[in-house]
Formats: sequence, structure tokens, C-alpha cells
Amino acid sequence: TKKNKKNIFLGSGSDPDILYRKKNKKKYPEKFDLIITSGLKRSQSSSKFYKAKKIIKNTLINEINYGLAEGMSFNSLKTKYPKIISSWKNKIDARYPEGENSQDVEKRVKKFLKYLSKINNKNKILIISHSFFLRVLLSVILRFDLKRIYRLKIDYLKILKIIKKNNYFLSNIDREEIKKFYKQIYD
Repeated sequence: TKKNKKNIFLGSGSDPDILYRKKNKKKYPEKFDLIITSGLKRSQSSSKFYKAKKIIKNTLINEINYGLAEGMSFNSLKTKYPKIISSWKNKIDARYPEGENSQDVEKRVKKFLKYLSKINNKNKILIISHSFFLRVLLSVILRFDLKRIYRLKIDYLKILKIIKKNNYFLSNIDREEIKKFYKQIYD
């Protein structure tokens, strides 16, 4: 989105659409049984580049709610809400003012995984979500320290494969990619 370029907190409180460029206008040939998008426009618009028998929305996979920090730069947040920054420095998972924290998103991730575990008749499901949600999802599946996930860098349009096996979710992410994630978090 245009707002991504501004280096601001872009959560579930903003609902801009994606930018249409040559590289993201192509349709991906792979077909899915189901696509699940967040309730946000940018996620739903991204689904148009994929083929699926069915597309549904699920707000559990929305981006984090930054509350009053929505649209602020990090420096503005630091100036207006210095207690949040000092809490983070003390490894306290402070909520954004009138918004969520990592643990709130983790609860949504776990609810969403429960929801997914009940879907049995679909083999290939594409989930189109947002960076903070995906970081927390990775922390649950790969058992990363939730307080360190802010260090994870997930590229736009990055495909992360997860396998459901007997109602458990396992990573099918390339080992080199996982090593890169560990290095980002623990170095």
C-alpha cells in the first residue's frame, strides 16, 4: 500500500488497498481448494492473484490492532507514549494504547489454528494475512520467543508452508529460511 512506504504503524485500524504493479498483476497458476483472507482490503485484494474453489474472510488473521498508535511513526510513538517504549525495553509486552499486544495476537493465532484444524475436506489452503500476525504464527509453530518476534523480517508475498498432520501444525519452511529467522531473532 502507499502507507507501507511511510514507515508507520499500519495495523487493522487502517484499510488501504494494495498498489497494483506489473510484478503483482500476474496470476499464480497454482490452484487452491480454499483461500482465507483477513477482513482487511489489502488481504482480500491480494487473493485476486490466486485461483481457488472458494474464498472466505476470517478476522482472526487481521493485522495487529495498533489502537491510537495507528498511522504513527516509531518516533511519534516514542514521544507520545514513552511508557510503552520503556516497557518493551524491560521485556514487558505492553499493549498499544487502546490496541493489542503480542499476547492478544497469539490468542487469535491459537483460535485460528483451532479453526483450521476443523477443516478436513480441503488439501491446499492459502492464507493471506499480515506481517505481525505471521510473526506470531511462526512463534507458535516454530516456538520462537514471543518477545523477540519483532525482529523477524517477512517479505511481502513471501510463501511460508505449513502442514497439518493429525490436527497439529508443522513447519514445511525451507531449512535455510528457518536458519535466517533464528539468526534474526537470536543474534
